[in-house]
Amino acid sequence: MTYGTFKTHLNALLLSDRTKGDDALLLPLLRQALNAVAIECFALSLVSDDSADDILIALNKEGQFIRVPLLPENDDDFIDIDESLCLAVVNVVASYIAKDKSVMVKCLARANEFMHNYRWTLYRAMESDDV
Repeated sequence: MTYGTFKTHLNALLLSDRTKGDDALLLPLLRQALNAVAIECFALSLVSDDSADDILIALNKEGQFIRVPLLPENDDDFIDIDESLCLAVVNVVASYIAKDKSVMVKCLARANEFMHNYRWTLYRAMESDDV
């Protein structure tokens, strides 16, 4: 998902809330959401065995690291996390800036669903040795 698509999804989620964010607001929140989702789901696209080149945010019991996701610099850059986790990140950011508590709760619930589905898919793949 590109950063431009991310912003389109975010604005759609927050239509009823009448909240919009510019890049100065969104980028720090995007960093926070990316880190949170990456750690929660141990995002495969961010796994690294080498700690030398990257800033790291997590370590698993197999000695693999999760590097910090890179932030997009323009609307055409891709969000630096597994594609199947992008909507979780959108919903987490939406929950951060939603003014209406019911919108915040719905966004967090959706984010948790996306993360659960990712973890479940990863678990099933590991059980069948596809990963």
